Amino acid sequence: MFEDSSNFAIALQFFTVVLATRWLLKSKATAAKKLNVDYGGDVSLPLPLKIIASLPDSIRIPLLVKLAKPSPPKDSIDILGTKEVDPYKKREILPGKIWGVKYTCITDPELGKFLEMFMEGTKEERKAAAIQNAPDHLRAILKEDFDRKQKYDALSDVEKAKLGGDSCQEMFVIKINADDLLLYNPVRMHLEMIDWINQRGQVKYIVSGSSAHTNHLPGTAAAFPNAIIICASAADAKCQAVGMRPADYLYDLHEDEPLPKSYLHRGTMKHATDALNGQAKLFHVRGDVMTQSLLLLAHGHLFEVDLVYSSSDETKRESNFETGSSIIHSGHRLFTHAFVSEKVKVR
Repeated sequence: MFEDSSNFAIALQFFTVVLATRWLLKSKATAAKKLNVDYGGDVSLPLPLKIIASLPDSIRIPLLVKLAKPSPPKDSIDILGTKEVDPYKKREILPGKIWGVKYTCITDPELGKFLEMFMEGTKEERKAAAIQNAPDHLRAILKEDFDRKQKYDALSDVEKAKLGGDSCQEMFVIKINADDLLLYNPVRMHLEMIDWINQRGQVKYIVSGSSAHTNHLPGTAAAFPNAIIICASAADAKCQAVGMRPADYLYDLHEDEPLPKSYLHRGTMKHATDALNGQAKLFHVRGDVMTQSLLLLAHGHLFEVDLVYSSSDETKRESNFETGSSIIHSGHRLFTHAFVSEKVKVR
């Protein structure tokens, strides 16, 4: 084929370079992009949070257990006693593999009082600051949001239930193999939801993505007693305080770090990763003073809770974020502009 060995060597080198170049380009194209969260500078915490942040875990976690034990809020089924208003809105994200369940309930007034413990200034001062800090084109609608919330708060629970509620949380149901399911960020488990989940497979894992969102973790653990529970140590402590069985794996425990004596025989992040056996990947994000977060990657989709509340890129927000007139839309806008002072950029 070639006139002499030198030509053969040149051809071989050429094809080697071509193959190596193709492999390099392909690997760069498919390599996972490193997640970077830019908070745009130092975040100034209110004084109460600074005090809590300075406490060692041995004091801080028991304090959170005492102040924030899981307590599921009421929803339309609880209040109306019927399925007249469905608190669940289901959607299929990836056919046969990923489903989202948006659950809506009624905010417990006690939660508002609890959150106010960690805020500075009066309600009127926070209202004025929120309107002032909002973009010019949103100031008018933000004023309407405050008025809408005031009128909504004056309604009875029955009236609120008929409107569907004011607070929502989304759970993701992920099929990790032919038969097994993983529940990420579980919501309230009414019998109809348990049946709906069971129709899609057997729940093998229950993953709590944040130690702050634990209201529905004990109920989900009870609904699926054979499922493996993965959560943060603070979430585990809070949920055990109301009778949940101990979690199987605590994702904020790492074997390359000193473990508290009370956690020496508990499952760690590595154990959780090994148990999933590549069916889903876990990424622990050390949270703020109140929470730990766990990102989960499955079927090319990244799931998170309590890490990024609102994208700084307005084109990536929900389409009706700025125009929606429901109490939930108002709540999203108020939360973003009244409580999130620093824009967060995710690249």
